[in-house]
Amino acid sequence: MTSARTLLAAAGDALLDERRQLKPEELAALAALPDENVPALAALAHEVRLAWCGPDVEVEGIISAKTGGCPEDCHFCSQSAKFESPVQALPLLEPTEVLAAARETAQLGASEFCLVLAIRGPDERTMKKLLDLVPLVRDNT
Repeated sequence: MTSARTLLAAAGDALLDERRQLKPEELAALAALPDENVPALAALAHEVRLAWCGPDVEVEGIISAKTGGCPEDCHFCSQSAKFESPVQALPLLEPTEVLAAARETAQLGASEFCLVLAIRGPDERTMKKLLDLVPLVRDNT
């Protein structure tokens, strides 16, 4: 069996020296490491991020623009109407609410603003509302 130290060193060589993505079997071996290796794995991830992306990070804000009552059957998601959860179903936020959230996000230093909706896919009416939000947010933040 290959030691954790050897696996982490090989991953570091691949990612930092060879500048290549890890193969599925390499990723699986790292994912199977015992929990006590998480700090070393996190340190490697940080080193890779610095090498590949530099020290800067983008901060994103996210808002649930339509919460709960989703018709999808995603077993992991509390937004699904098919499961009991404490999430209260709420309609699509009003444009003024979205704009207020976007402004707050910008004031907090975020460079990106994301909307998530608990829906299967937008119908034409919802899509029109979403498309109308783009210039509103872009031009007022």
